[in-house]
Amino acid sequence: MTICLANYETCRAVAFDSKLGYCYMAKYLGENCTTHLQTYHNPYTYNPVSETCFRLIETALSWDNADAYCKANGEYLATFATTEASEWLRAKIELDLYPSNSGWGGYSFIGGQKDLIEFAWKGLVTGVIPGNGQLNSDWYDNQPNDSGPGLCVGIALDGWHDISCSNARLFVCEYN
Repeated sequence: MTICLANYETCRAVAFDSKLGYCYMAKYLGENCTTHLQTYHNPYTYNPVSETCFRLIETALSWDNADAYCKANGEYLATFATTEASEWLRAKIELDLYPSNSGWGGYSFIGGQKDLIEFAWKGLVTGVIPGNGQLNSDWYDNQPNDSGPGLCVGIALDGWHDISCSNARLFVCEYN
């Protein structure tokens, strides 16, 4: 087991078991985080490209509710600093969900929205999301197309898409 992260501000630690391929997230209490409270084993999956843990939530919510759900658990909607990290997650979604989960619907929310004041795509954690064809972009062809109500970023097997924020979708939380 490899300790990936220890955060003393939140009293959380993340470890990765390479044999099982799972992340373990532990919560602690008390001064200096010395009292063990709880350990989550599965369904966190470690992304070796981004060195973070992801959890696919198989409950469909709007983007705002998905964001609140992740935050309530000390996580955030998934973001990607590199194309490779996003591609890794797309492959994982294909293996774990598609086509076995009929509720998937082709897209899962990740942490990006269109900022209507600056009219730019922004990630919750990463800041400005690169445009199609730019370095570290994983937009599908002709995306974002900025048409209709597509003001949130969804990940599908073929890349990122701009999709409606109000439609209920599965989503991906990240912890690092």
